Amino acid sequence: MNMKSKEEKILIVDDSMTQAVQFQLLLEEEGYITALAGNGVEAMEYLDKNCQHLPDLILSDINMPEMDGFELCTTVKKRYSDIPVILITAQNNEEVIARSFKLGAIDYLPKTFSVIELLSRVNNVLNIKKIFVHDKNYNNEL
Repeated sequence: MNMKSKEEKILIVDDSMTQAVQFQLLLEEEGYITALAGNGVEAMEYLDKNCQHLPDLILSDINMPEMDGFELCTTVKKRYSDIPVILITAQNNEEVIARSFKLGAIDYLPKTFSVIELLSRVNNVLNIKKIFVHDKNYNNEL
């Protein structure tokens, strides 16, 4: 196991425990800290309960019971706007992609992604967030 130590926490939201654990293992192998939620409702409960230690990124499936990924993305953007969301789904069509971005997702992954693609996109989003936070802090100090 690769023991890279990273401080970033990623919340994985998927109603398929098999898929969620697969993401978790891949991300933890890269040194990320992970948490799991089975749908959008559980994810929001997790965020509200841990609002002092919010995740740096949310990776969410779109098709889930109770609250799907679209609703989750919309709610996260209203309540925790600084958390980037990557939506994942088997519905790889332009309408779904366009809706994902319109609702505030920072990226979109079809379920046919490769491990390299997933890790690269996660890393890129987290790097962009670090730059954004640094700039925001710098501007607040001015």
